[in-house]
Amino acid sequence: MNRTGYSEFKFAILGTVLTLTAYALSYCIVPPLMTTIASEIGANYNNFGYIIMLQFLGFFVAGIVGGWLCEHLHFKARSLIAAGILMVSITLLASFLLKNLSSFIIWAVIMGLGGGLVETFGVVMISSYEKPHSSKLLNLSQVFFCIGAIAAPQIISMLLYLKVRWQIIFVIFGVLIFLIMFVFLLLTRNAKQASPAAMRPEHNSTTPLLKDKLFFLLAATLFTYVTVETLLACWIAVYFEKRLSCSVYTSALIISLFWFGLILGRLSIIVIPRRFTLWPVLLIGAIIICLASLLGSFTAWPVFVAVLVFLVGIGSGPFWPTTAAICHVARNRPQFTSSVIAISAIGVIAGSGFGALIFKYMDLKWFFPLIAFGAFILLAVSFVSHRQYSKDLKGMAGESLPSNTITAIL
Repeated sequence: MNRTGYSEFKFAILGTVLTLTAYALSYCIVPPLMTTIASEIGANYNNFGYIIMLQFLGFFVAGIVGGWLCEHLHFKARSLIAAGILMVSITLLASFLLKNLSSFIIWAVIMGLGGGLVETFGVVMISSYEKPHSSKLLNLSQVFFCIGAIAAPQIISMLLYLKVRWQIIFVIFGVLIFLIMFVFLLLTRNAKQASPAAMRPEHNSTTPLLKDKLFFLLAATLFTYVTVETLLACWIAVYFEKRLSCSVYTSALIISLFWFGLILGRLSIIVIPRRFTLWPVLLIGAIIICLASLLGSFTAWPVFVAVLVFLVGIGSGPFWPTTAAICHVARNRPQFTSSVIAISAIGVIAGSGFGALIFKYMDLKWFFPLIAFGAFILLAVSFVSHRQYSKDLKGMAGESLPSNTITAIL
């Protein structure tokens, strides 16, 4: 690749990862404002749980439909990302039309559809830039998502302190995301030339999606992971406050501790040799989650539990992007990857719902044992997925690749 092509390649990656930051900003805008909005429109803030659920149902539909459009009508990931950002931006800019809970339901579905297109096809696009049999770029890109997820509540907190109305906050975020769309379109205008063929996986499959065993196994893997992650991330602060008798402030900090562990786990992939950044990283991450959550089941010492939450974050960090990278390496089909990601979005609904049931009907001491149970299911499904992946890869590439190359991929 010449110097100009390499610069275009870097700019295209930067533009694409910025869209993940944009998605994170939109994804994290509702929770800090729930009580404020609910009091103004005369709704119960508990109903906003359904708003978030509808967002992720929209996300699911976007991933499934977008994948079909890529596969059958040859839509480009770049076009779907741009459409998604535009939907999110316009929806936020239209915040002054939100007068009651019914209007928020429509708003949530559109936000979910737009966010699903951005997140899902941002990952698909970054996968096309990834070096063979690596998850480094995808892990790095998800750090940008974490930055947006951490920044959004801080920005909202500052604006609320300045007495800015929630509608104006939505508009500010809408304008910011609209600007990110223009930056994305500018930096990726030569994206096709910036994605060299050498960086694309050499294997794909024409097996119908619903007859592909690996599809169901990877979808189950990512769904289980997202369920466990959401259960922990959504409810860990409540656990520290109610079960471990910590202050509200301390309990809130634990969420940040989990996020920083997540970021560290993803950044660590940069220094790991490329051949270890797929299945080895994924399986080790699952083992760390299992061990840390299991230990959390036997202690009520807040400091030790906080350390364990940080370790769960480190183990969790690479899991989502690495699974997406495995989807790309295994099949090189946007519909395959986008559908796995879409199904994982249902895990957000499942995780938050399971948490609500635990805290309503069970003793809080069962929180970590149930997370550990889910983590061991995750580890088991991951191992089965790896076996199927290895079997498929040998079947597809055994005749065309040297055995040492296959071993390196596995």
